[in-house]
Amino acid sequence: MWISEVKLDNYVSFYKTPPFEFGRGINFVVGKNNSGKTALLDALNLDQSRDSHRSVETIPNRNVQSSGEMEIEFQIAFEPGELLDITRQFGSVHWIPIEQVTNQYSASIREIVRQTVYEESRFRFSAFPLQFSIGTALTNISGERFGNKYGSSVSHTWFPLGDDDFVPMDDVDTRGIREDRSTLLNIWFEHCRSNIYKFDAQRIAAPHTATTNELLLKPDGSNLAQVLDTAVRLKTFKCQKLIELVKTVFDSVQEVVPLKLSGEEDEEYLEVYIGYYPPELQREDLRIPLSGCGTGLAQVIAMLYVVVMSEHSQIILIDEPQSFLHPDALRNLLAIFQLPEYAHHQYILATHSSTAIASVRDKHIVLLKREGMKSTITTIDQSKSADLEALLRSVGSRLSDVFGMDSIIWVEGETDETCFPLIMQAHDEPLFGTKILRLAHTGDLTDKEHAGTAVRLYKRLSGGGGLLPPALAFVFDSDLENRLQGVRAEIGNLVKLLPRQNYESYLIFPEILANILNCDAADDKRKDHTAASVKQWIRDIEGKESNDAEWLQSVDGAKLLNKMFQELAGISYDNYKADYGKEITKRILEECPNHFQEIVDLIKCILDKNKIPDLA
Repeated sequence: MWISEVKLDNYVSFYKTPPFEFGRGINFVVGKNNSGKTALLDALNLDQSRDSHRSVETIPNRNVQSSGEMEIEFQIAFEPGELLDITRQFGSVHWIPIEQVTNQYSASIREIVRQTVYEESRFRFSAFPLQFSIGTALTNISGERFGNKYGSSVSHTWFPLGDDDFVPMDDVDTRGIREDRSTLLNIWFEHCRSNIYKFDAQRIAAPHTATTNELLLKPDGSNLAQVLDTAVRLKTFKCQKLIELVKTVFDSVQEVVPLKLSGEEDEEYLEVYIGYYPPELQREDLRIPLSGCGTGLAQVIAMLYVVVMSEHSQIILIDEPQSFLHPDALRNLLAIFQLPEYAHHQYILATHSSTAIASVRDKHIVLLKREGMKSTITTIDQSKSADLEALLRSVGSRLSDVFGMDSIIWVEGETDETCFPLIMQAHDEPLFGTKILRLAHTGDLTDKEHAGTAVRLYKRLSGGGGLLPPALAFVFDSDLENRLQGVRAEIGNLVKLLPRQNYESYLIFPEILANILNCDAADDKRKDHTAASVKQWIRDIEGKESNDAEWLQSVDGAKLLNKMFQELAGISYDNYKADYGKEITKRILEECPNHFQEIVDLIKCILDKNKIPDLA
């Protein structure tokens, strides 16, 4: 069973949404804060406590108090035979209310239901949260519609699970059957509703519970101790598997043990205890009640109980799992969800965690955006999201690098990618939602033969169908200026050049360089360099003063530093360019923060969308 399509109207921030899809397996609902992620999960959980939508469409003037009725419409899909197994649990003959009386129409309805039950099924439930008991209806793929409506004009027919074409009303024993609760539609609807679980950062309530033989976890998880106790007493293989999977997510956990305790007036109750030592040590005295452990542990135990112990497929909703799970635990949990034996469940996670999204191979993504009072919804299917991830890999990046960002500034190398954010932070100039990322192969943009392909690749990433953020600029070293002229028409004015030949030209700071050379010099090299000796070396090699502004603008700083490190310290600058660049940058920022003002001004101009100059 899985939710394959949803349509919402008048529910919190959702107003007259077009139908949008979910897939089997793992789904992600992504979007910024306040975009409607939690509200969407609440809608899927049929939460009737949420408010109706409020906007000028639903409340056109101040005198109108009500914004109308909320509506949630599901399309539920079942595997072949799955609905048949569910229906058989409630008997072999079921009542179907219809609005016409003729036997011909009754036979037609039964044939539609038979196809729905015996084959792969997709049908719709329209749920009005305030009228669950009388507000369900079903529309088959064929378009036939029938529902549990009541009144003097309503008739009914019976659906048998056997091969009989017709069961006359006189031949059916209806004693003990409550028609308002025993309709086939209500059976299916209640099954769907009772097999939807929602997990969030709230601690699972654990009231004192008596010993029973329950195995079905309640949607709120309040009987977790009971069902675990039953599973342990039955010594089921699934229970052993459950505890092993909990240990997989939390490697510090060794035991999950439901214990029978005595309360006031010798009243017995159950509570789950967690052991952090192997059972063979017999340190039961050091076990900790689950209520005293982290929220994430209780939630994961409940989730995995549903995943492992359920006979039928379940719909599992998880709201912002990164808020109560460490990234490693979250990755481990998602790895379990992807195991073949648990892939029949549907998982819908509302998150902005790149860790979660990047760790799932086959996924379905729903993107939410808030525009004024409304949340808009875009479905990004697996083929598109996989294509976007492939594009990112081809440019040397990952989904986790860019997910959740508003925009990207692409830079030439790892040193720029590492140091530019440090510089902006030191100048108290926040990047906000902009990410600085390095290109994989800058040479592609300067090669006439490949420039067009490379530019189209990055432009496609910049579009990204809404999932990936747009590119604000490409920041290159000035030494590319001449080579860029031939492809300027294709690249456009998104390309900006550093005022100096390259970033390393900003790192020629003799006093700091002398200190690093002394620390890292090879055994056969001197370790008493000073700012004066470094300046003298520059005079001898370049014939220039180290503070000559015109020379600093034109010198190839990367080549100069590599030559300096090799000759004066016997080490390679190039091999550790990013590490040395970061260390020198941090030291310069401590001693002379304004040294990088040109870079700060360049990035500030790029970030100012209202006045981005063509600095190239």
